[in-house]
Amino acid sequence: EGKTLQYSNDSVEMLLRDGRYFEFKPSDARNYRKTSSRFRSYSAGEMRSRLANELGKQFSITGTGHYLVAHPRGQKDLWANRFEDLYRDFVHYFSVRGLSLREPEFPMVAVVWKNKQDFQRNARRSGLDISDNVLGYYWPMTNRVHLFDTSSGRGDRAGWKKNAATIIHEVTHQTAYNTGVHTRFADTPTWVAEGLGTLFEAPGIHSPRDYRRQSDRINRGRITSFKSKASRLKDGFLVDLVG
Repeated sequence: EGKTLQYSNDSVEMLLRDGRYFEFKPSDARNYRKTSSRFRSYSAGEMRSRLANELGKQFSITGTGHYLVAHPRGQKDLWANRFEDLYRDFVHYFSVRGLSLREPEFPMVAVVWKNKQDFQRNARRSGLDISDNVLGYYWPMTNRVHLFDTSSGRGDRAGWKKNAATIIHEVTHQTAYNTGVHTRFADTPTWVAEGLGTLFEAPGIHSPRDYRRQSDRINRGRITSFKSKASRLKDGFLVDLVG
């Protein structure tokens, strides 16, 4: 079930009740009917049930205020609250600057795969060609975040540092698309979407209560990388980047 976003002789674009975006040819529709006078998303309970059926028994699903996080069994405390906390910090960042964001229309879904192999296998099944060094991604078509546990369930500090960086970046994308900062149904300039993602990687942005110095708001790693690459680019490259 879903609502029609756009219709033409060539294609139909629909938003499904679980938040997925679906496009098909009108000729592919054999039977269709109006089932309701208004569109509503699945409830968190309905989404949880559908997600459990889709992913199988190797996953547990933990719900928070805005999230359903599917993760390896026995790892509830490692994942779910981190997603919710980042969502709240994102909303807070904009609210203190006078911008009121809308509530997400759908429960937001994140899937944490047990290892890199399962993560990449799922991406291929979905028709995505991701590079070997990708640790996670947000896909607007499904409205889901996918990542894998780089610590392999050990929870060691080095592994969790990578996990945390991936979660921060991808949750920023997901929250931005679900609260009206971006829209999933039109192109967002890469420098805007990725710029916001890298902004929130700075500890003073994503965890302002714990990192209060002004210098904590600067993404040092990204600045260093940018300066290194910028020194090798032609004059005026920023004009091309912003477009």
